[in-house]
Amino acid sequence: MKLKTNTTSERIRFVKASCDKAPFDKNWAVAMRHYRAAVTAHAADNDDQANIELDSAIHGLTPWSGRSKFANSLLSKAWQKIVSLNN
Repeated sequence: MKLKTNTTSERIRFVKASCDKAPFDKNWAVAMRHYRAAVTAHAADNDDQANIELDSAIHGLTPWSGRSKFANSLLSKAWQKIVSLNN
């Protein structure tokens, strides 16, 4: 069994760096809203809610958010693999 090594604070830093590199558009604004909510939840020691918000922020930053569900499922798996390799 593989232990989960990503802590919430590491994920917050990853999402912040991703938001800083992303182009300024409506997806960026949504991602930043979720990022701020995650920081607030993390400060209140509610890591479960913070992780939900971070997942939403990452989803908002993905370049395929306007595609079909099938394409999203395929690309989501690829995205998760990329994220796991970078951590």
